[in-house]
Parts: sequence; C-alpha cells; structure tokens
Amino acid sequence: MYVVYARSSEKKEDKDRYQHLTAFLVKKGIRGFSVEKINELSGWIGLPNGTLDFDEVKVPLSDCIGGEGAGWKVMMAGLNFERVVYSSGMLGPMRESIRNAVAYSQRRLQFDKPTIDLPTNQAKLAEMISGLYTCRLLVYHAAHLLDQHKDAMVEASTAKMVVSDTYERLISDAIQVMGGDGWTRFYPLESFLRDAKVNQIGAGTNQVMRLVIFRGGLKAMNKDLKMLQRQVNKKLGVPISTTEPLSRLSNTEENVLTILAEDYLANPGLYMTLEDIRMRLTEPNDSKLYAILEDLESKDLIKLYRGTKGSIDLAKATYTGLRKTAALEKYKWFPDWLSRDFIF
Repeated sequence: MYVVYARSSEKKEDKDRYQHLTAFLVKKGIRGFSVEKINELSGWIGLPNGTLDFDEVKVPLSDCIGGEGAGWKVMMAGLNFERVVYSSGMLGPMRESIRNAVAYSQRRLQFDKPTIDLPTNQAKLAEMISGLYTCRLLVYHAAHLLDQHKDAMVEASTAKMVVSDTYERLISDAIQVMGGDGWTRFYPLESFLRDAKVNQIGAGTNQVMRLVIFRGGLKAMNKDLKMLQRQVNKKLGVPISTTEPLSRLSNTEENVLTILAEDYLANPGLYMTLEDIRMRLTEPNDSKLYAILEDLESKDLIKLYRGTKGSIDLAKATYTGLRKTAALEKYKWFPDWLSRDFIF
C-alpha cells in the first residue's frame, strides 16, 4: 500500500491555506495502478525504489486520510517522526565503522607499530567518537520530545541534518584509517559509504533542513534572540547594553525622532524595529505610529524599510533628522588615547 498526496484544489485561497492537497491510501490491485519502473540505486541494495503509474485510478472515500484538503497536515504530522527514525538508523553503521577502524588499526602494523598509534589516525578516531556521541544525543533528545507529544520540528530537523552530514564524514574517515582494505567489500564500510549520500537527501534534503531550522529556530528562540536595549552610558559616554527600562515618551513626531536619534548614538549603523520604538512610547498605538513615521519620511527626516507585504518594518533617522534633533557635537565621541591632532 502507498500513501499518495494529490492536488485536490486549484483555488488560490486553498493554496494559501495549504488546503489544496489530499492524502490517499492506494493499495496494490486497484484497477489502473501499476509499477512503471524500478530504479537501480547506488546504496540501499535490495530496496525497491521506483516510479508509479496511475491510469484513471479510483480510490474509495474510505481510503482518504484525514479528509479532503488535509494532505499537507497529514504529511507534516509524520515528517518529524520520520526524520528522527531516519536519523536513528545511521547511528548503528557509525558505531560499526568505528569498531572496524579501531579493531583494524590495532592489528595493522606499519613502521614496526600499530597504525592506531599514528597521531593522524588517533585524531580521526577522536572526531569519529565525538561525532557518534553528539549525534546519539541529538537523536535521543528529539525522540524524547516526540514521546512527550511535544513539537520537535527544529530538534528532528537538526538531528537529521547533523547526523547525515556527520555520517558521511565519519564513514569516509573510518575507511581512511583502514586504508585500501577499508575500500574492499570484505568490510562493511564501503556499503555504508554508498548509503551516505541518500541520507542527506531522504526525509527532506539537508538544504531544506537548514531552511526549516532557520525559520523554526527563530520562532522557537524568539524570546532568547531579542536584542538587548542599548543606551549611551552617562559616565562612560559610550553605548552599553542594559536591562533597565528606558524612559518613555508621548506619541509625537518630535519624540519619535528623538527616540531614533538616541538609537543612532547607540547603534549608528542599525535601523529600529517598530517593536523597539513601541517600547519607548507611552501609548504604542500602531495606527498613530504609522502616521507619524510616514509623515517624518515625507519630510526626509527618517528612512523607512517596508517588508514584502508593504508594512513598515524598520525605521532610521536621516542626517537631516539627526541635525534637527541635536547639534553635531552631541553625536561626536573620541577615545582618550586618540591624539587631538587627528580631530578636526
């Protein structure tokens, strides 16, 4: 039997809500359903992988999984589990590769001593052992979260990406420790190595894993990644991070420009987010703030960055806006060790 995901809607609103796919259970023997071709694979010898043919195949409603339009949800629900199980399958060959490399190098003599005594081989084995231990912890942690019915999207994707990349390096290093014998079919390592590439493709390519980790990681670590507020320390005269609440100002053009000018002192190359600005206002009303920012932009006092949907995301004072807020002298600062001959 096969789980098949088919497009069941061409409506834009369904595509926007990821409700354009439906999952079906398609069983061997259904009229019009056949195997078109079986591929010869580089690794995974004995696994039938191929192309299926659907010729006017009719699937009974009882074999629709999750209901019409639920295909994307069904697919995503199983991916985290698949990636953890997929990753766990690589741990055994990694351990076996270390076993073979160690046992072989303990018994192989070169220059009147075992090759395991060579510093280059010891360094490789150390990396291999640490790689296995790290990968095992990643897989067990993701599996533990799934056992607790928690969202493990980032953890499962991280495990799949790191384990498959480590697997390829580890197997290759193990063969290198064993030399030419490691490349023969009398040891299992060459078979493990042929499986290595598909591990970086199956269950989602590692390129996709990086996108998933980037997007999901930013969301999962949102509170930890917030930029600390910075302000110019009155005693030191330089910008420092602070957890102390900064003074709040009322919602006026002058005050918003003052906030942007103060941020320029602390972060001259950076824009402020709307969240940064709201934290400094007594009444963080978005509609009023948008109106103020757009008015300041029309006067060339600030620059705005708008996102893909046209909303205002970032703001920064222009040099005209900075001069309107304070004289140039306020923005100047020089370290004590600098010769005054360089200041003009």
